[in-house]
Amino acid sequence: MKPDSQFEQDDARVLALVQRALAEERARQARARWALLGGCALVASVVLVVWTKPAWAQAACTQSLPTPLVTLCADAPARASDLNGNTQQLVTWLTQKVGAVGSANVAVGGTLSVAGDTTLGRLLPAFSTWGPTGSGGAGIVNDNGAYQSLMIVGNNSAGGSRRVRVFDDLAVDANLSVGGRVDIGLEVVRCVTTTECLCPTGKTVLSGGCWTDSGVRYQRPIRRGGSDGWTCNRVGEGNLIAVYAVCARVQPIGGAIAIEP
Repeated sequence: MKPDSQFEQDDARVLALVQRALAEERARQARARWALLGGCALVASVVLVVWTKPAWAQAACTQSLPTPLVTLCADAPARASDLNGNTQQLVTWLTQKVGAVGSANVAVGGTLSVAGDTTLGRLLPAFSTWGPTGSGGAGIVNDNGAYQSLMIVGNNSAGGSRRVRVFDDLAVDANLSVGGRVDIGLEVVRCVTTTECLCPTGKTVLSGGCWTDSGVRYQRPIRRGGSDGWTCNRVGEGNLIAVYAVCARVQPIGGAIAIEP
């Protein structure tokens, strides 16, 4: 059997080993806690960077789209709210310009400006009142106010009064009322010392007359080489005579009124 002193020494060594083991365990746990805290801090930093990067990118991005559209920056995540807001704004603008989405009809509430050509099947103007005109004072208005007519108004770019010109045949199926002058190129052509007087090319003879110091047997319209004119047959020979032809740019119904001799 060991003496008591030997047991005491063994107990002391065991106690020292236990204390050392406990100290090492406490140190290991402390290191684990610090490692956990450091990992959490790292994760928090990464999350903060990820969430704040879009905000940094948006703040540094130049606004290139018209207000209130949100400009989406390059290499930056796009927020759903920005995309939805931009799309809704485009729908609003489109509706204001051409009418309801999904409708085949186009409704323009303001002024429609077309720089190029416009091809139409039918033009059905709604009632309006005569008001502002286009360049040179021109306009086409279906007036139901003071004039109550479909108004076609020319322009004054040549100076003076406004003008409307028709370059092809114009057929009027009902009555034609003219409030001003009708310019048909009316003129009286006078020819002396002859028995005939012809109208300028492109004009029709409407009437004519003769003057002589003797007398006139007969007078009538004639045609010479495709030109209309007037002829007089006087009494006697050698008497002074003047022939007058009244000419204009008109086309008689049924053809020329002049007769080939």
